[in-house]
Amino acid sequence: EGYAQISHGVDIEAQEGSPVKSIYAGKVVFYSWITKFGNTLILDHGGGLYSVYGHVQKSLKSNGDSVNAQEVVALVGQSGDVLKPTLHFEIRYRDKPQDPQRWLARQ
Repeated sequence: EGYAQISHGVDIEAQEGSPVKSIYAGKVVFYSWITKFGNTLILDHGGGLYSVYGHVQKSLKSNGDSVNAQEVVALVGQSGDVLKPTLHFEIRYRDKPQDPQRWLARQ
């Protein structure tokens, strides 16, 4: 599956069940368990841009679903190897990790 190597991002502590919003419109291309990140949701935003959301409690979307920018797509959880509710977030462009900080907004 090739997703196991993903490890470049930020971990954000948050209250369990907090909403996780898509950074941009796109499509769900992966939702499953990954050993390190637990329940993991990956969105394809087109043009080689992907966003990854790990440790989620549950996804509110299924594989193949379209999502809008800022749409709630999952809930923060404690799945995988974290000791408290955390969101693992990363951006990949053409399979290269990007600085996720520039995509994060205080809402």
